Amino acid sequence: MGSRGDDPRKLGEFWKKGPSWLARKEEWPEQPDIIETSQSLSERLKSKEKLLMASERTANELETLLFKHPYNKMLRITATIVRFIVKCRGNKTHEHLLTLEEIQVPEMYWIKKAQASEVHDSNIELKEDDKGMWRCIGRIPGYKPIFLPRSQHWAKLIIEQSHKKTLHGGVSMTMSDVRRCYWIPRL
Repeated sequence: MGSRGDDPRKLGEFWKKGPSWLARKEEWPEQPDIIETSQSLSERLKSKEKLLMASERTANELETLLFKHPYNKMLRITATIVRFIVKCRGNKTHEHLLTLEEIQVPEMYWIKKAQASEVHDSNIELKEDDKGMWRCIGRIPGYKPIFLPRSQHWAKLIIEQSHKKTLHGGVSMTMSDVRRCYWIPRL
């Protein structure tokens, strides 16, 4: 009645409460018993179970980010994934834009992953800091750059990012920008 364009005043009690027999259970129409037969069971769709947890496949898909995107974009994508996981766990974030802290979490994740994937076979003294990252210990007081293995794709992304940041300024400018925070040993 409501979808036929009737005047609301004409709808009255029927619209609010339904037909009169609906309130009296003894007047309801009989419902047939529904039983499963072998034929109906054979037609039933097989349920597909989906695993909603991190797996090796998920980790491999996450690693494809390294090869698909430049450094900053890859960090933003990873930070967005982390934010989504945090929201799914019930924690609310009020920011629309990613914060510096949210971007630093995936950056540390990728650094640790790069460091863990290779044996530290270097003549440089390395020491693990309080965040679990390996840092180079040298003669300059207070200067402890993060160690990154040269063979890791992460190192290449950082060098490309620094090259763009220095406006394609050449090898010396690029490497000086890289060395402010990271130490990538020479071959």
